[in-house]
Amino acid sequence: MNFYINKNFKFFWQFFDKSHEFLQKNLTFKEKLQYLVKKFQTDKLITLKQTHSSKVIDLDKIDINITNIFPEYEGDAIITSKTNIAISVKTADCVPVLLFCKKLNIIAAVHCGWRGSFIDIIKNTTSKMKKKGCYDIYAIIGPAIQKESYIVQKDFFKKFTEKNNYFQKFFDYNKNNETRFDLPNFVKYKLLMEKVKIFQFIKEDTFSMPNKYPSYRYKKENLEHMLSVIFIKSRNENF
Repeated sequence: MNFYINKNFKFFWQFFDKSHEFLQKNLTFKEKLQYLVKKFQTDKLITLKQTHSSKVIDLDKIDINITNIFPEYEGDAIITSKTNIAISVKTADCVPVLLFCKKLNIIAAVHCGWRGSFIDIIKNTTSKMKKKGCYDIYAIIGPAIQKESYIVQKDFFKKFTEKNNYFQKFFDYNKNNETRFDLPNFVKYKLLMEKVKIFQFIKEDTFSMPNKYPSYRYKKENLEHMLSVIFIKSRNENF
């Protein structure tokens, strides 16, 4: 488990891929969540019904159902300052981004597909964090489909470059003259534009590593997802 400690709090995070033993077992998704809640010793594990949108859920403004340990909200990013509440996003080629505030107890989990990234899911998320006083935001960029495996059509390229000609930087061509898109570095660029510092950037390719990572482009049938989780505990609390 990865962690960072500030003056008052500990931030924990993990990208759960196929190499984690509990994911190899024949468990339902809910049973997997139950395993993680027990492992983390958190009160809840929040998931999202992801729609490739720019919608951000602010848990601090929601009266979370006490009886439901695994509430699900519709959106593509989630932020909170609550301790012992794990938040997560599901991905299978898209970029999972986990954010934390170096000085305050504020975290976020963001599902960054090309659509959400294009319509500013990152800006929407960081704006909400800044409104809470968080200006020292750090990002962990998780495993996703890399440029070498992400072939796109000409209309895709046109959509991006018509919005901003600078976006040409994130496209190139392979030896077959096919257009490739660098989604992870596009996400990184979007983060840097919002003054977010990169704490960790995992550059493993979900498409070319099917034994470790789920990949929508590699196998759509019976698709699984990688679960990216982050949560806060008080500095003196262990688990």
